[in-house]
Amino acid sequence: MVKKKLEICANTGEFGSLCKSIFKAGLTPFGLALTPNISLVIINLILQGVGDGSQPLMSKYCGVWCL
Repeated sequence: MVKKKLEICANTGEFGSLCKSIFKAGLTPFGLALTPNISLVIINLILQGVGDGSQPLMSKYCGVWCL
């Protein structure tokens, strides 16, 4: 097998547009992979907030009988 070197020749004016196109191409798959995790974090935060808020109320009204 022959190893080939990948060279990207761009002057300073083209470098910015090259970076933009690479960023745009990488954003979509990264976003698709990250979206389920973001929704999971939001749901867990909501459930944690409800649990933290309801526990003192249940303790106040039920005392030691509420488990």
